[in-house]
Amino acid sequence: MSANHALVFDLNVERDRRATMPQRISLADALRRIERSSQWLAGAQLRVLAFSANTLHDPVIIVASHPRVWSLFSGRAERTGYRQDGALRYEVWEGIDHINHVCIRWLEVMACAA
Repeated sequence: MSANHALVFDLNVERDRRATMPQRISLADALRRIERSSQWLAGAQLRVLAFSANTLHDPVIIVASHPRVWSLFSGRAERTGYRQDGALRYEVWEGIDHINHVCIRWLEVMACAA
């Protein structure tokens, strides 16, 4: 069984690389990235719920949870956090749109059997 190494992606390495890079982007550039990435997500029939941008980091788009999100970021997503509320567990997932340099986040609701 062979793996296509071009598709293997380590989000931690990418995040560490971006954290050490001194980068400043203009808000106009961040908004252009968000616009292009939002169009790509809309083409995949995903709903954009919110976005944020600043001059120190790549912009972030928050999308509604949907199986198509998993399809787009299959093997390239990472759970970045979680919260427990009674019997429900909320997990925050993140993938990166490499073409537009935008982080895509979504929230998954998991039922817990306690």
